[in-house]
Amino acid sequence: MASNKTPNLGLDIWQPDDFFKRAEVNNNFTKIDEKVAYHSGKIDILSRIQATIDNYPKVVPELDDTPRIKRLIAYAKANGYKKVVLTDGSYEISDTIYGAVEGEKLGVLIEGVNAETVEIVVNVEGSKAAFAFEKIVNNVEGWDERWSNGGLKNLRIRAKNRDNMGTGIYVRGSVFAQFDNVRITNMKYGVWLHNDKKGIYTELNSFANMRIDFCDNNIRIERNLVLDANGGVLEDNLNTGEESFHGNIFDKIYMNVKPGKVGFNMVSGMLYNARFDLFMWAQYKGKDTNGNIIQPTGEERPVYINVGSTAICKTSTGTMTFEGYAEGRLTGSGQFWVHGTIDGIGPYLFVDETVVKSNGERVFSFDNHFQTKQLGTYDLYTEPVVPYNQRKNREGLGGMLMRIIRTTAGNADRWLDSLLALSRNGSPANNGFYVGGIPNNADESQATLGFFLSNNGQYLRSYKDTGLEIYHKNGPNEYLCGKFANGSFQTAKAKTQVVPANPGVQQTFYFSAYNDPNVVFDFYFRIYGTSFESRKVYRTNVPHPSQGTQTLTATQTFYESPKTGVIINSVKAQTAGDIRLDITTDIPLIIEYRTNGIGVL
Repeated sequence: MASNKTPNLGLDIWQPDDFFKRAEVNNNFTKIDEKVAYHSGKIDILSRIQATIDNYPKVVPELDDTPRIKRLIAYAKANGYKKVVLTDGSYEISDTIYGAVEGEKLGVLIEGVNAETVEIVVNVEGSKAAFAFEKIVNNVEGWDERWSNGGLKNLRIRAKNRDNMGTGIYVRGSVFAQFDNVRITNMKYGVWLHNDKKGIYTELNSFANMRIDFCDNNIRIERNLVLDANGGVLEDNLNTGEESFHGNIFDKIYMNVKPGKVGFNMVSGMLYNARFDLFMWAQYKGKDTNGNIIQPTGEERPVYINVGSTAICKTSTGTMTFEGYAEGRLTGSGQFWVHGTIDGIGPYLFVDETVVKSNGERVFSFDNHFQTKQLGTYDLYTEPVVPYNQRKNREGLGGMLMRIIRTTAGNADRWLDSLLALSRNGSPANNGFYVGGIPNNADESQATLGFFLSNNGQYLRSYKDTGLEIYHKNGPNEYLCGKFANGSFQTAKAKTQVVPANPGVQQTFYFSAYNDPNVVFDFYFRIYGTSFESRKVYRTNVPHPSQGTQTLTATQTFYESPKTGVIINSVKAQTAGDIRLDITTDIPLIIEYRTNGIGVL
């Protein structure tokens, strides 16, 4: 009988004078055999987790790496592998690589060993995908699989000729796909989420730690409508969430946006319950021969976010940060409402006029750029109003109204005009602050209510049906300065005008304003071109139409960089209420015009 045992398997160890039986020896062999069989099974399981590209070299007559990557993925799927691995190197592809194919039961994760050393060079035309992930058949086992719909990890993807051709990642009806530590450069579309037929949903995918640079659309979301033979909409259940995009995560995404291109382009469809953490950088157009930055203007300005007329983003959370050398924009006419913030530094963030729709709803809404916000568990709402152009009073054209409304059974029984602040940077005499309210559903149209601090002779009246009105008193007369429709602005006037160079010749331009003779309003001109810029605010007199054409002088100058050959001859208020600008210039200019931020008067 053995006097000792081995520490792991407990095999017998005999000393020279120990007796032993054959059964004891057989027992040792049995333990060894069982343990070898157990670990052999583990090794087989581990081998099925991944397959590597090194086992699939390029063969004649293959011209690039597309066929061998496809062979690798086909082998992985056929043998139940969850992941394929691309080792260090540059791989050129000329056709779409499918990580998940519609109708199949398994997708694979395509992973590089290192994001800095594994490069995918894409040689395709148009918007053809480099990597595609489609809707698979999710049975019970499929939903439990960690990589049931696959994904990408640790890769650099770029267009071969940096000519903005192809789509980096195409996702169509995919669920639970994961895209992590991927960089995409110079493609037509960086990431394209696309629901192109009825019953296709793209949901619960994760895009994290990604950098997307210089694509026409860095991220594109699109749902195709069902059209009839004449191109009309046959079926569109957008508001019910049909063919929707929901539960997708965009976390730690850095984007470079080129002039005239779009960072996050929501073309159509409904995106909800998404989570965002986006950083967007607006690129300038180039540099002149002296090394000075050339700013993009007008439609050339980079677009941070665009939302199409048939696109809706709601019940989503997160933050969006912008920065850059160029002036970026928010554009579109759909709905993009996020519980979170949008903010940044650098040149101004411009919001196009479509920021307010015809029914008064905002296109864009963030916690610092509001649409509506519910407080507590009661029907108590605030409807803050901030300047449409998001400049935070940098140009002094701002104001904010917060009206709290308490309702019972859907009917207003109390309006409380809680706060109104009119702010003019650099001109304290024009500041105003008001607190007041209307109890018991009363219409206080003939009384000045609450408490309004103004050094400019302004006061307010409050109406239960039409909201607040701001008046300016001039001697025995009073003039309407601003009107709030129950807590929301209607759109202000704005226009962008291109001015051609015409040396020595005065040119005249007209800008739409207000033709009510009892309206006082401010307006802002930004006029700029190469080495010239002027930013000024003007105020009309009252009653301006009945007094004929008025020549106006600026009430505030925010920036003035003069240039020989550029002369602003005059600014006038016309009898019809429009604004006339006379200018002489040797160089091409851009004029940006906007009336004061307190809305249509």
